[in-house]
Amino acid sequence: MSSGSQQGLSYAAETTAGVLPVPFNRKKLRFTSVSIDGSITGTQSEEIRDNLISSGEYKTSAAYQGEIAGELSFGTYDDLLAAAFHNDWATNVLSIGNVRKTLSILREYKDAGGYHIFKGMQITAMTLDVPEEGLITITFTLQGMGRDPVTFILPAGAVDAATTTNPMSNVGVGDIVIDGDSMADIACVTAVSLTIEYTTAAQKCLGKGLSAGKIIATGVNISGSLTLAWGDESASLNELKYTDTPVTFNFPMSDEKGNKYILAVPEATISGTLPSGSRADLLQYQMEFTVRNQSPTLTRVPAP
Repeated sequence: MSSGSQQGLSYAAETTAGVLPVPFNRKKLRFTSVSIDGSITGTQSEEIRDNLISSGEYKTSAAYQGEIAGELSFGTYDDLLAAAFHNDWATNVLSIGNVRKTLSILREYKDAGGYHIFKGMQITAMTLDVPEEGLITITFTLQGMGRDPVTFILPAGAVDAATTTNPMSNVGVGDIVIDGDSMADIACVTAVSLTIEYTTAAQKCLGKGLSAGKIIATGVNISGSLTLAWGDESASLNELKYTDTPVTFNFPMSDEKGNKYILAVPEATISGTLPSGSRADLLQYQMEFTVRNQSPTLTRVPAP
């Protein structure tokens, strides 16, 4: 039997995609849930036999994928954020690039169940959710190239401790700016979400067994939403869905010590529907947006 509290997760950046670093020096990662696993598909044999028994199914394909979910805290996911943006941090700023980053990830069951290594894990999607009330959450979707057989001995290698910064919440969201205008005292923004999602294809190569030869990104879609209290400002923003007029916005997220991330979207088109509700409801407008032409940026600002 195994306890959920005895799960662990760590990762290492790979020098060669799909190849476990040697030594396997890695970093512990904070998380709320993880679903990375392998799934197998097979091909049914159609061989004709003397009896009526099927020749059976044979394993011919595998997929290594899943999600890592956590509560956003400063410095905890910086390596994964870089992998999600397909780029390196440049003077504490991230933008969408074309730098392929892969990770070796270790799932640990410390009391029973062994240690499971997944290799060539590439982030194919990321979602950031800022709620009206609660902790800011982040979810990474990953797709990989292969795995090692389970081992019941902790893999060798130096292990860096996880960060200890506190989670960020709705309380730490600062002044939200849309089209250069602060929404403070103009429009009440109650929630924000952003999703980066790549279209990918797994290239299968003979000689690799059940492993994939390469995970190739062919494009990226960036979208999200801002939820606003319904009023004159949100009604004016709703008018923009009838034109090709782009909007810009940025919002900062910080912890109690002053560590901060600032997300900026320089160009996006919007859509949305007029709100509806009962007489006791507070009407809200969900402004959906789709990024075009220019990359969003994520800036990290350590506390002074």
